[in-house]
Amino acid sequence: MVVSKTFYFEAAHMLSNYSGECANLHGHSYKLLVSIAGNPQNGMIIDFKNIKTIVSNVVNGLDHAFLVNAKTSDKVEMELKRIILKSNKKLVEIDGRTTAENIILYIKSAILRLLPNSVRLAKLVLYETKENFVTLEIND
Repeated sequence: MVVSKTFYFEAAHMLSNYSGECANLHGHSYKLLVSIAGNPQNGMIIDFKNIKTIVSNVVNGLDHAFLVNAKTSDKVEMELKRIILKSNKKLVEIDGRTTAENIILYIKSAILRLLPNSVRLAKLVLYETKENFVTLEIND
């Protein structure tokens, strides 16, 4: 059985080494669907408020942050990173370019560190726009 909850966050990024509009600094209103699987205990797989607590810890870190490639070689991205760090603004480093695919992998890792062993993360869906999203089915 699977239960799901939706979360929202705003973040800015740019796609280094990309030829198109997304190479420019811009932002998105992200929508994240988190699905948790398990066997109901006392009628529940996991309390929705527990899902909210766990995932909010991750999403709050991303909300209104500049997402940057941790290993960027893009001069503009490196300079923005330097300025943001120097001015104590919110910055999150992602492994690889800050595509929806890499952001969802970052989210998966962060949630797995907080999730109780009695349940498992089943699926994540990250909407970058109303029409564009990435789905990660987790089979472990």
